[in-house]
Amino acid sequence: MKKTLHFFILMLCIVQFSDAQDWTVYDGSVTPEDPSLGFEVNDDDNVAFDLPSWTARPGGVLTMLSGGVSGENDGTYRQMSGIGTGGATAITIVSRLKAVDATAYNNLIEFDLRFAGFREKLVISGSGKLDHQRASTDLSGGTLTDITPDVSTQDWDVSEWHTYRFTYDAVAGEAKTYVDENPTPVLATEVDAASTDDYWRYGDGSGSNTYSANFDWIAYDISRAYSPSASALPDQMKNVSTWFTYTGDVSPGTHRLVLKLFLI
Repeated sequence: MKKTLHFFILMLCIVQFSDAQDWTVYDGSVTPEDPSLGFEVNDDDNVAFDLPSWTARPGGVLTMLSGGVSGENDGTYRQMSGIGTGGATAITIVSRLKAVDATAYNNLIEFDLRFAGFREKLVISGSGKLDHQRASTDLSGGTLTDITPDVSTQDWDVSEWHTYRFTYDAVAGEAKTYVDENPTPVLATEVDAASTDDYWRYGDGSGSNTYSANFDWIAYDISRAYSPSASALPDQMKNVSTWFTYTGDVSPGTHRLVLKLFLI
């Protein structure tokens, strides 16, 4: 009978999953300024922007407050540069998050993707709307249609935890957003806004809107634009916890999770 061993995992700030996909997971245990994460400050949109307030809370929840509410700062981004130069033409970003206060703040977060000749931005609003801000043309079943709204028709309850998946493919010319790993996208738009920049970034890029969010984690993969059905998140990231069950079907030395394990 196969034995089941239980390990306690010391979660690292960045966790690499060396499977068919190449997920990098930021678990929120440290603030974005930590140099191990590889994120730079970006405030090109407004040189007067200050850093937003980031707080790493117990349990690996990261809080961002930005926009001048109760003394918080105006916004800026954290960015990862040079991915297009490195050959990337697509990205998948998945994050589990919720609002700190959807009534006092306008938005939760922006994910701004600018590489491989184009750009697209996902904004999650405090009202529960999702918006591809740079899109002008909707996609329907992979076929271009007339211009339609690039804002989701459903209002999501942002006071609750949701998992948002944002994909961008400059070659296929498509950007899609999925909620709670449902394989049907709530937004699917053409990537048609040109850009010569080379990075992806997240945070608050507005001097007039306010932002607040609690992050459980952010996972990203710059190899392809994966739908939930094409690339499910590792089970360990569906609800980040300190426990992992190792079933013994492979030896620990060849196990696909590159983690630091402690037997108890």
